[in-house]
Amino acid sequence: MAILENRVRAYSKRSKYRYIRTTSFSIIPAINILAILGTFVFLINFNFLSLNNYIVDFNGATYSKVINPAKEFIQSSINIIINVANFDRLHTENLKLKVQNKNLSNEVSSIQKIKIENIQLSKAMKIVSAENTDNLKAKLVYQSSTDSDHLAVIGAGRNNGLKEGQLVLTNGYLAGRVVTVGNSYSKVSLVNSYNSRVPVKSISTGVKAIFVGKSDNGGYLLHLNGNQLPEIGELIVTSGDGKFYPKDIPVGRIEKIIGKDIFVSISSDVSNTDYVEIIDPASFDS
Repeated sequence: MAILENRVRAYSKRSKYRYIRTTSFSIIPAINILAILGTFVFLINFNFLSLNNYIVDFNGATYSKVINPAKEFIQSSINIIINVANFDRLHTENLKLKVQNKNLSNEVSSIQKIKIENIQLSKAMKIVSAENTDNLKAKLVYQSSTDSDHLAVIGAGRNNGLKEGQLVLTNGYLAGRVVTVGNSYSKVSLVNSYNSRVPVKSISTGVKAIFVGKSDNGGYLLHLNGNQLPEIGELIVTSGDGKFYPKDIPVGRIEKIIGKDIFVSISSDVSNTDYVEIIDPASFDS
C-alpha cells in the first residue's frame, strides 16, 4: 500500500513536471512568434509611412523645382514664339500697307497729272473747236522731209487770211508754224524740224527747257532750268516764253531719259490727217 502510494506520488510529480515543461515549451515559442510578428508589422508600418512621406516630399520637390519651372519656361518660350510670329505678321502687314499706300499715292498723283493734262488739252481743243469761227481748217497738200528740215504745204494762203507765224495744230497738238504764205498755199515748218526751237515745260514737275526737233517723229530737250528732271511719260506743253509760241499748247511726252539726254515724242501726226487747224497765237490766253 505504501509502495502504491509512493508510485502514485512519483507519477503525479512526473506528470506535473511534464505538464509544466510542455506548457513552457508551447507558450514561449508562441510569445516569440507574436513578438517577431509584432516587430515585423511595426517595421513594415514604419517603412511604409517613411516611404509615403518620401514620395510626397519627392513629388513636391519635383513639381516645385523641375516640372513647374519647366512648364513656365515652355510657356514663356511659346509666348515668345507667338509674339515673334505676330510681330513678323504685323511687319508683313505693315509692308503691304506701305506698298498699298504708295500705290494709292501714285494713283492719286497720276490722277492729278491726268486732270492737269486734261485741263491743258481742253484749253487747246476749245481753241481749235469747230465752234470757234476764228479757227481756219486747211487741207494738207503734202509734206516733205530732208536732212535739214521737215516741211508741209497746206491749201490756204493770203487769200484765206493766213499770216506768217500762225500755228498749225492737229487734234489740239502743236504740229508746226506757218513760215511762208502764198496767195493760195502756205509752207509750214513742222515741230520736229532741225531748226525748230520751242520753249516748253513739263506739266507735273514744272521743268522748263527748249524743245529741239530731230529727223524722226520727235526731239529732245536742251537748257533745262535747275537740276530736276522731268518724268518719263510726262506731258510737255509750250511754256509761253519767247514771242512765237503762247503757253499751254501740248507738244508731246517724255519718251526716255538716258543720262542727261531727254527725248520727247511729239503727239501731232500730219502723216495720218487730211486737214490741219490754223490758229493765231493771240487766241491763247497769255
